[in-house]
Amino acid sequence: MEAVEGLGDAQRRSISLIVRTRGQMVSIHVENYFDGKVNLVDGLPQTTKGDHSAHGFGTRSMRMIVESYGGTLTYLAQDDVLHLNALIPCP
Repeated sequence: MEAVEGLGDAQRRSISLIVRTRGQMVSIHVENYFDGKVNLVDGLPQTTKGDHSAHGFGTRSMRMIVESYGGTLTYLAQDDVLHLNALIPCP
């Protein structure tokens, strides 16, 4: 949410969330615009905030939760859009 909050173009201040079931899986897809560069380390976006010790746990926590249910979480930064995809098996 913070990434789109600071965008100058109001049309780019949006977050897309799509959740659906596909067979025996739940698919979660999130997209949002960003300015600048996204640095992915070990597949996770790194914080751009000055205090690195106080930020960056959200993405690791999300991946840990998804993996605890046997799923996968991936990020892709393409042009000026960040894509998050999670696949989680249905119980």
